[in-house]
Amino acid sequence: MLSPASSFPTTSAVKKPCPVGNAPGSCLRFGDERYPIRKHDVIACPPGGPEVAHQILDTGTTTLRYLALSTIVDVQACEDPDSQKVLVVTGNRGDRRLRKRFRAENTVDDYDRESSEEPPR
Repeated sequence: MLSPASSFPTTSAVKKPCPVGNAPGSCLRFGDERYPIRKHDVIACPPGGPEVAHQILDTGTTTLRYLALSTIVDVQACEDPDSQKVLVVTGNRGDRRLRKRFRAENTVDDYDRESSEEPPR
């Protein structure tokens, strides 16, 4: 549920279709475009970069109710082009082995902090 005049963070992650229960005045932000959402719409967005990043905005005056389904994969990566953050999650809910959120500009080279020397035996 989204309260009026609120939104969920933008993402370009893989998601399954999202059926919408009620949506007066709400819209889908998809890349640089906005599309009105109507009751009983089903929304499915492809993975990719900022050009397909998507966000549901409750621009109406009532609470937006929708059902978001997950792919429940072992490894998931999400990018938020608005805040320039990346989320990486591994494992299943309740048994997470890794959950890291970081700023995209903190990217490092593959060999950053790596030694070229052989490890001790």
